[in-house]
Amino acid sequence: MRPRREMLLVAHCARPAPAQHTKECALAPTPGQRTCRALRQLKNAHTPKSALLKYTTRFAQVKIQEFFGGASCNPFASAISVAHVTASAGFAEEWQTPAFDEYCLILTGSVSIENSHGEPQLVKAGQAVYLAKGERVRWVFPEDTSYVPICLPAFSPVNCHREEDASAPRPSHDAHTDIYHLVQKQLWDEHKASGSVYYPPTYAQDGFIHATADPAKLLGVAVSPPPPDPGPGPDPLSPHASTPGTLNFNPNPVP
Repeated sequence: MRPRREMLLVAHCARPAPAQHTKECALAPTPGQRTCRALRQLKNAHTPKSALLKYTTRFAQVKIQEFFGGASCNPFASAISVAHVTASAGFAEEWQTPAFDEYCLILTGSVSIENSHGEPQLVKAGQAVYLAKGERVRWVFPEDTSYVPICLPAFSPVNCHREEDASAPRPSHDAHTDIYHLVQKQLWDEHKASGSVYYPPTYAQDGFIHATADPAKLLGVAVSPPPPDPGPGPDPLSPHASTPGTLNFNPNPVP
């Protein structure tokens, strides 16, 4: 048994329901097509250029200035989003389970990040926090705060998977607190003795480590004799080729 997914919290970008929007662009005037054309020229430039374009969204308690991302016509819109956000004291996000990793630097103030399986984490000015995708979190601002969120891939209203009201279903994977992986004792002991990083023998072939939230799924594999060697490549009929009940992050919540 090992702790559930190796992550601190998960992502957030303060984006309540759609509200007033204001475009500001130092590269080209409106309309938006000319703005995007200017950024395409910026992308193709041979020397670094200052990206002064930003897309500003204002709410009663939040102001977001996006410098890179889908809203700002970023030429790398799907790859990354970078914004400067200011939130007023007392503002709180809805619970959400984003499908992006987020790196966040707190410039002023502080934010309390609540999660489903532990105590809230207070992040103060001058500190940074990494939030891995797939974690269910809620951001609460005890004081006026400004911060810079960087989302990979870029934030969008679709991939933040916000729970708009209390009746919204949680993501199915959030019910699990531990995941299990079956390892050969000899291999585990060898890696412990040498201090090397453990990878299962099939890692290079599969590209991931099989794990499950239900240890009962592993009992049949543990007590059964190994199947005959099928030769090169995995045997799709072998119970050892894959573990039933493998836990994957599904960004689409189910009831």
